[in-house]
Amino acid sequence: MFTKTRSAICALCALSTCLFSAGCSSVEDDEMDATLEAAMNSTPFFMPVVENPAAKAVTEATLDTDSRVLGIVVNGQARAYSIDRLSQMSDHVICDELGGSRIAVTYCDRTDCARALKLEEGDVVTVGGFKDGTMQIVHEHKLYDQLSPEIPLSDLECTTVTWGQWLSTHSDSTVVESGWNTGG
Repeated sequence: MFTKTRSAICALCALSTCLFSAGCSSVEDDEMDATLEAAMNSTPFFMPVVENPAAKAVTEATLDTDSRVLGIVVNGQARAYSIDRLSQMSDHVICDELGGSRIAVTYCDRTDCARALKLEEGDVVTVGGFKDGTMQIVHEHKLYDQLSPEIPLSDLECTTVTWGQWLSTHSDSTVVESGWNTGG
């Protein structure tokens, strides 16, 4: 599957390079825009996962009360993840430990979709790119749509709210905001 997609993208890049460098005017701008947009909506790539980012106490947080966060509670322990940080390409998937469990928090800034998954021993989840308008997740060397029910992991309840809203119900929370320092 990756080989076909990679070949198609390489062919598209070679074609567009050839057309632009040759000054070819037989391809209309609208056609080229549609072709490039299609390529951008199916872009496989693999990013290393963010592991165990440093979490701060709410008293140390620098988020504005109207900043958006992804909140999750596992076994009574609450944590919020800054949507601004999750929106960075390298930070769309975070593997963390919360409430004595390993979890993966995923967020796609293009679709504003969030998902939290419970990880078992040895599970690895990473970003796998963007395909057909959906962020891709890699688990056990297999590519899944971010919201696919076929990912063989258990879902954890999560919510996207403002930092102020999260604090009003989870004052004992920790927060992961900027500077993904591992080993937190």
